[in-house]
Amino acid sequence: MDKKQYFDEAMDFFNEEEFEEALEYFEKLTEDNPNCQDAWFMKAVTLINLEEDEMALQSIEKAIELEPEDTEAWAKKAWILLLLNEFRDGLQAAEKVLELENNFSDGLYLKGRFLLNMGLYSESLYYFEKYPEDEFLYPDALFHRGDALYNLAKYRDALKCFDDALKLEPNNPEVLNYKGFVFMRLEDYDNARQCFEKALIYSPGFILPNFNMAILEKESKNFEEALNFFEKVLKVDSEYYEAYYQMGIILQRINKPKESQEAYQQFVEIVEKNDISDSKLIARRVKEYISNIKKNKGPVKLKPRKKSVHWQWVAKPENFLDEDGIEKESLEPRETLESGGWWTSHKDTRFGDLILLYRAGKKEGVTYQDLKYLLMATSHAYSIEDDEYAFEHGLTYGCEYKPLFKFENSISLNEMKNEEYLEGWNALTSNFNRLTYKTDQRHWEHLMRLFKERNPDFDLDNLQIQETIDDLKKQYDLVEALYENINILEKLGYNLETIDRQVVCKGVGGRIDILTKENETGDFVLTQLKNSRASKATFNQISEYMGWARDRLSTGEKVKGLVISNGYDDEFKSGIDGDSNIEYIDLSDVLGELVLN
Repeated sequence: MDKKQYFDEAMDFFNEEEFEEALEYFEKLTEDNPNCQDAWFMKAVTLINLEEDEMALQSIEKAIELEPEDTEAWAKKAWILLLLNEFRDGLQAAEKVLELENNFSDGLYLKGRFLLNMGLYSESLYYFEKYPEDEFLYPDALFHRGDALYNLAKYRDALKCFDDALKLEPNNPEVLNYKGFVFMRLEDYDNARQCFEKALIYSPGFILPNFNMAILEKESKNFEEALNFFEKVLKVDSEYYEAYYQMGIILQRINKPKESQEAYQQFVEIVEKNDISDSKLIARRVKEYISNIKKNKGPVKLKPRKKSVHWQWVAKPENFLDEDGIEKESLEPRETLESGGWWTSHKDTRFGDLILLYRAGKKEGVTYQDLKYLLMATSHAYSIEDDEYAFEHGLTYGCEYKPLFKFENSISLNEMKNEEYLEGWNALTSNFNRLTYKTDQRHWEHLMRLFKERNPDFDLDNLQIQETIDDLKKQYDLVEALYENINILEKLGYNLETIDRQVVCKGVGGRIDILTKENETGDFVLTQLKNSRASKATFNQISEYMGWARDRLSTGEKVKGLVISNGYDDEFKSGIDGDSNIEYIDLSDVLGELVLN
């Protein structure tokens, strides 16, 4: 059999999709006729069909070596490199195609694909728009044009491209999925749902619309439905790590901590096993969160250190100024035990530690670069790193704080730089560019002396720090005692089942003292216990926690608030009079029946 007959025989096998047999013929041809460029080219195409992309690349490179100006061979190389996710080399191959033939359709399409995959969305649009309408890949070009527009946040234009693609291929599940995803970004959940459901009609096992339906149900608080869709995803791909992460979040929200940790653990193991670089950071944080949960089972033991550690916290204008540019009321010192809220902290922060707050940034033409507030940590640092909001904003730990003193005469950055005794201070050396710093004793003591010189009314010894710590410790002990004896509220008309105590409001900050449910209705009741008078700040705090619980915990149940305190002021009374969902009990009505350790 001569070379032509042998080649024709190979092509017969190829056209019948008998690729193994075709490959044997093409390999024989290239062995006997190493300069037969057509045989090398077809060997590469056959290997692509057999998903042997690395070997296909070697064959097509031999074909190019034999005919360096073969446009089709360069285009095939670009296709192979796209399959191998070799985007930069692929881009060079696509550019070579267009150099050889300016409007070669595969060259236009492939250059657009490589630019898109490299995140060069605007640049990719030109090539997709130039792709001829009468060519085979035109629907794909429309789809990828829509993808580029989506990534440029041009959502309406992206929808137009997807609609045009669907006119040509009405049953394309990938286009329907992306169209639904755009509707999700536009918060048009009804249209998003229709797109995902239609995609699943045409391709029930298609992972992405199942995953997106799960996310949609999660956002709609249909948590059981969301879990069902994630299970469908995992039936198709048992290592779809993002599904495990999302399931962990949902299971945590519906108070299934054991199942949540198991899902999180699966997420971490898959990311680590497969070395998934873009999820390593969150996997590390989730892993630490699981570790913390295991170490910190049971009641929170708020035992302050024998000697306080000193910290620097760095705040941006939105953290210390309200929308009108006025200093936030939450940072104003007050005589009550009321928390000022929560703040991003170092993981080693402990109840009773002292903090200086540095203001950094600019607002309405005013530049802030000074130390202004003295605070005290009123809780240990707690992990917030598994929360979606916290992760997106780079937050890992938080703790509550109480404002102790506001320095009318603050210390500016320039003044600190001119202080000889502050030389080598870690926060100053790095221009306060991190969120938290631990400050050594020498620099702390010098800062206290400077503040005393500038603010004659400031005296650290007169702030009654130990008394405040003792009072807060007693308040935390009261919370633990009430949690263990919640049934004593029955005589006051509250039939409650405890869920947890010191529940961190992830993404909002702060902690619910005791989270319970009414036995009869199943409604959530959030209890805040104060060994002091309830104030406007107390009302604001319980209201904020209730809003968080409605968003994160409730699946239709009502959310109520219950404040137990040693009296209240007029502003608190005015607040609860206007909110029928918040009730009050005087601490004296329950104190006698609580046994403190």
